[in-house]
Amino acid sequence: MNKLMNSQNGRAAILMAVAVIGLSAFPVFVVFGGGGGGPFYFNAVWRIGLVAGCVIIMMTFFRSLFFSKKTWKLARQKMIDWRMGFWVISHFAIPLYAWSTWFIDVSITAVLYEIWPIVFIWFTGRLFKDEGRYRKTTIVGAVLFVFAFIGVVSVIISQAGGLDVFNAASTTPWPVLGIGVLFALGAAVLAALTSFGFKWATDFASSLLHDVDQEKESLELFGIVFGLAIGSLINSAITAPIALWLRDEPVSSTPIALVAVGGLVVAIFSIIWRKANLVTQDLELNLMLYLTPVFALGWLWEFSLIGDIGHGYLGLGVILIVAANGFLYRLYLKPEKTPDRQESDLDDLIAGGESDTLDLDALARSARILQEIDVDALARSARIIQESGAQPAQEGRAQIDVDTLIAAGESETVEFKSTLWMNLRTRKGDKRDPKMTLE
Repeated sequence: MNKLMNSQNGRAAILMAVAVIGLSAFPVFVVFGGGGGGPFYFNAVWRIGLVAGCVIIMMTFFRSLFFSKKTWKLARQKMIDWRMGFWVISHFAIPLYAWSTWFIDVSITAVLYEIWPIVFIWFTGRLFKDEGRYRKTTIVGAVLFVFAFIGVVSVIISQAGGLDVFNAASTTPWPVLGIGVLFALGAAVLAALTSFGFKWATDFASSLLHDVDQEKESLELFGIVFGLAIGSLINSAITAPIALWLRDEPVSSTPIALVAVGGLVVAIFSIIWRKANLVTQDLELNLMLYLTPVFALGWLWEFSLIGDIGHGYLGLGVILIVAANGFLYRLYLKPEKTPDRQESDLDDLIAGGESDTLDLDALARSARILQEIDVDALARSARIIQESGAQPAQEGRAQIDVDTLIAAGESETVEFKSTLWMNLRTRKGDKRDPKMTLE
């Protein structure tokens, strides 16, 4: 556990796992709250609960920011923004999902809807491409998503009574089937538009960074919670009149308060999932979302909301999903290198300074080990040194001229970990504070 917590992807994976278990309970609230019979009514009430959850979180963890006049002034400026518009639209995924079940079997709707994590990764990767925040999806990662998706299909079929559900769909009139499929795919795309919320929140945090004394990571999470509350409130205000116009009433006698509590609970785990995506640089960790249907079936079975499950299909699905996530662990959650190996890579970095050019490969390796160093910024600074014709280090100085690197990186922000900083400064005979930020 300690090894996981010491790495970005490790922390992100733990957060993702907690979010998956919590979000998997959402179908229980949908069933008890009559979400299938009155989707717009359910969505309007559920979103109010979600707003309440966001406000509680902000009052607890971001009190000073929440009551800051600068925050609300910036919010008014950023309210009319195309990214916020897409974020609000994304909240209509639930009503569209419910509408789809009016035309096709709910199992088919569920299968089609589960493509949303793939679409989300595609959108997010494009939106943050210029910033280089996330790494490109690998071929191996794409293959793992295919296997996990097949696993999800198998899990859904296990509850639907086998492949007969697809055979029954073939007898459905084509116009009806087409509308149902279109609504299900539309719901998946709308859910994936959450990525625009990430972009809005990170830009909001960057603008707020100039006015408040807070770390950017903390401000980004606040931006996520703040924007989610605003978007949900706007969405609820839109869906409530639609529900009245359509006479969209719940088929359940469950108190409205319970639906709102469901929104509050989901808000917490939804924010945890968003936090996981802010921490990691590898969006492929969202593969863990395909464990959600497995846990969801467990919740539904526990509350006697579903009957017998086809254990053959369920077993196959669980094996595929768990295996895909196991390979993901091998790819991104390997244990950190030992101190001996870290020192070896640092020596390679220092040795690179003995020639006229810095060893950028060794620099990159050391930066990856130390996690918090901005690899791209360091590499750019090193190239600036090369292009400026910096001379090889002289005897008595560090093998890498730290002062030149600092001067060259004035436009960058690079937080040195104490291991690298002390290694370089010790060779210069300088015992300054090991933590330093280049700004």
